[in-house]
Amino acid sequence: MEKRPALMLPMGKKDWENGTRWDFLKSCAPILDKLGWCIGVEVKGLVLEGWAEDCFNKIKALGGRVTWHPPTDAIENMDKMEFVASQANNLIDFGLEAVTIHLPPLFLTSQPLIETSLKRYNSSVDAGIMLEHIKSQVKILVKLNKKMGGILQIENVSLISWSKDENHRLTYLALRAGSWLDIAWISKEVGVKTTFDSEHYNSARNLLMGMMEDDLCRLSRWRGPSSAKVGEDAYKLHSITGYWLKKGLPPVAYRQIGLIDYIELTQPTLFHLGGGTHDVNEKGEYTSHLPIDLCDPYQINTLDLILRKIRETNAIGAVVEVCGRSEEEWFGYWSPRIENDEVAKMHTYLTVMNEISRVG
Repeated sequence: MEKRPALMLPMGKKDWENGTRWDFLKSCAPILDKLGWCIGVEVKGLVLEGWAEDCFNKIKALGGRVTWHPPTDAIENMDKMEFVASQANNLIDFGLEAVTIHLPPLFLTSQPLIETSLKRYNSSVDAGIMLEHIKSQVKILVKLNKKMGGILQIENVSLISWSKDENHRLTYLALRAGSWLDIAWISKEVGVKTTFDSEHYNSARNLLMGMMEDDLCRLSRWRGPSSAKVGEDAYKLHSITGYWLKKGLPPVAYRQIGLIDYIELTQPTLFHLGGGTHDVNEKGEYTSHLPIDLCDPYQINTLDLILRKIRETNAIGAVVEVCGRSEEEWFGYWSPRIENDEVAKMHTYLTVMNEISRVG
């Protein structure tokens, strides 16, 4: 019997124990059922023992679906990933369908940046090092997927990361694996499915093509091999990732890849939804995991396309990845978002439900 796609909310241990989010999902279940969808949760956290089984059983009793998104730093620690894998394998019998992870960056820093000019987007390495970083993920992921019972999924991420600053968090070039077309190459090499995050896609596109954000539009661009001598590694990296990389310059992509083409190339079976179209606004405020804005044509068109793709491809569903200011310090006072975290999530969940009823 074909499963219905799920409209999902994140669910951590504290969220489950609090009960507010579960009560909201229960109230939405009958409406989604009439629309041909079901409720679902994407569980969060590193340790699921003691609460996840109860959560899974209650979600399944209402015909819902369950996935897991472990902490983003888990992939950077093999002991943690071994722990995640062992739990995932045990939870398959309780209905766990997928474990989505981010692939690690080449560079990771939580310290203030020394370089705060646009040079912080310049690569400090040549293409060969990034090429090896991407290729090194394959063996690790094959092992993890086997230990997880074949339910591992990898998510497209941004090429950039964040560093603490006095007033906000500055972006910098972290060179994350799986940030552009390499997510498709890695998934094929490993034999795993992908998770598509619309906000991460926008972030990577903006950097590589100089779109949307003023600071990224001002980057010193280079015209790939036509304007600079590049070695064989640069061509190999480009064939996998779709972008050119040279030490001392920002990465750049010249092939315009729109949302439809990107989804076709990466073939995701799970989607993460949010209203962010760029990483920061003109005030330097963090603008990811924002509620979806019904007045923004780009956001609504993106949402409608994703909802149709879910239907066409029999995907697991979509997770509303939206946060309020009150969730954690990461989305501090300088972030333009709804204050209450539960309200922020419910706001976009209902927005998506409305679009499901409209687009079918």
